[in-house]
Amino acid sequence: MQLHYFVTLIALSASVLAAPAPQQQQQQQQQQQQQQQQQQQQQQQQQQQQQQQQTTLQNVPVNMGSVPYAVLFAPAAPQSASDAFSNFANHVYAVSTALMGMSYTPNANSIIAMADSGFAHEALESIEAMKMASFTNNNGGAPLQALVANTPCILNGFKMAVATPTPEKSALVATQMSVVRDAMILPNILALGQLSGATNLLQFPPTGPMLAIPINVEQPGSSVLLAAQKALGCAPQQ
Repeated sequence: MQLHYFVTLIALSASVLAAPAPQQQQQQQQQQQQQQQQQQQQQQQQQQQQQQQQTTLQNVPVNMGSVPYAVLFAPAAPQSASDAFSNFANHVYAVSTALMGMSYTPNANSIIAMADSGFAHEALESIEAMKMASFTNNNGGAPLQALVANTPCILNGFKMAVATPTPEKSALVATQMSVVRDAMILPNILALGQLSGATNLLQFPPTGPMLAIPINVEQPGSSVLLAAQKALGCAPQQ
């Protein structure tokens, strides 16, 4: 009898020692709940971050209709005639590069890209021309008038190349634009710079002699110049 009681007592003691106390069970449950809550919070934060990123990307404006170099922004606003001439020179060299490239490339996509670039830079030249003219005593005088009259020829030529991006058309309009530009635009950029008092003057090299099929620089009033102006839509009588 005593032996049976002793064995039973040992078994009960072992079960009591093996089972966790009620307080320990509560602590374990609380810890598990806290861990689950933390995991849920982390998941919610990740979802919120993903939603915010998606919203941010959706709010970024995307111009799907633009083409390379279709729109360029002018450099820093010129504070002097020299600043304007420097900006002008950057655009002049970009247009020259486009013209020379258009006379060589057989690829339609390259023609379009070069023409778009040239068009944008030619348009931006007008900003610097007006700024330089504001520093002269006669609102730019004859040089500015020549630029205003002949710039449409260059813009029209680039648009023609984009409209018909074949090697033949590209080379033709590059030649016609170079005739007009070498005779009536590049010399008058320098003349306008001189009138404005710019101190960093440059004489821009003509592009005609550097085309795939080189051409000579024409003099104002020549029949070749008048024919090119007429073809590009800026002849004196137009």
